[in-house]
Amino acid sequence: MNLRITSILPAFIILLMASSVDSDKVQKHPPLKVMTYNIRACDFGLKNIIATLKQANADIIALQEVDKFVKRTGRVDQPKKISKVLGMHYAFRKHFSYQGGEFGLALLSRYRIDQVERIRAKRSNLILLKARVHTPGSPIRVVVGHFHPSNPFDDKAVKEANASARKREARKAFDTAGRFKSPVLIMGDFNAATGSYAYNIFKEKYQDACGTAGNLWSKTWPAKFPLTRIDYIWVSKHFKILSCGTIKSNASDHRPVVAKIQISPID
Repeated sequence: MNLRITSILPAFIILLMASSVDSDKVQKHPPLKVMTYNIRACDFGLKNIIATLKQANADIIALQEVDKFVKRTGRVDQPKKISKVLGMHYAFRKHFSYQGGEFGLALLSRYRIDQVERIRAKRSNLILLKARVHTPGSPIRVVVGHFHPSNPFDDKAVKEANASARKREARKAFDTAGRFKSPVLIMGDFNAATGSYAYNIFKEKYQDACGTAGNLWSKTWPAKFPLTRIDYIWVSKHFKILSCGTIKSNASDHRPVVAKIQISPID
């Protein structure tokens, strides 16, 4: 064998091995499409919400303002119906009982969901949904939240009470997610704009998917003519953010946020 070829061969084998390792990492942790959407109890039509969800074609979906057996929405089990049509696993936890049914949060996933918990912040009637999702290659923790709203027409006392509740809810969500060393997603309707208390505490530790991906001004509310961004996908540093944006849809009063992410080694 030619001496020159013999000397090059070991280096070529090392390169092939390294390439194989990188390929294995990509296969082990394929990209994930994740989504958060305030569906307003499907007030504009369950079929319209389902059509928007189909359009997004996400792997993991966080839903806020979900009705289950509530009178106003025809006693439909919305999380079960949506999951069945999409062929996904789901979990639901209620904020509170309402009109003979339950009003709360839902999590849908192509992958198995377990360790589902309902977590409440102090002096709040809005809860967090925490769960583990078994994605290919690695389980990830997901926290779904919906914080108290801001209404410009409320009087000063109500505004201050809602702002205080929102701070407590944001802190609880932040502390809940912070207990995990594994990959974490925090998704939901924060009812808080960029630069708010809720936004800034998450920014300390997590990546704002749309902010990092260069879409800092992807406004989400109101859906027809968005004026502000109050719906977020936050991810731990385990993830590389590939893309992020909103879907133009009038199926709710919010636009859904969709991000494409991938687990990558932490430096």
